[in-house]
Amino acid sequence: MLDSRSAFRRRIGAGPVEIVWGADLGGPDEVLIAGPLAEVADRIDAALAAQRARKGWVMDCHLRRRPRPGRSAALDIVAAASNGAG
Repeated sequence: MLDSRSAFRRRIGAGPVEIVWGADLGGPDEVLIAGPLAEVADRIDAALAAQRARKGWVMDCHLRRRPRPGRSAALDIVAAASNGAG
């Protein structure tokens, strides 16, 4: 989902949700944050504000998922991306 206004915050408190959020993906200023939404929402907003302050604009997007028992879907995606598989 392309998102310029932290729309993901509407899901906080609506049950367990994991998020993978990225800004300026594929570029030298790439930022990627993943984890349980309620735990990482403030980090995402801070990273978004820092990117905007530094660059003047940000292209960001996010993916939300319900967690799978015994696994973190969000962290699996980040691990794959970090290994060049994503």
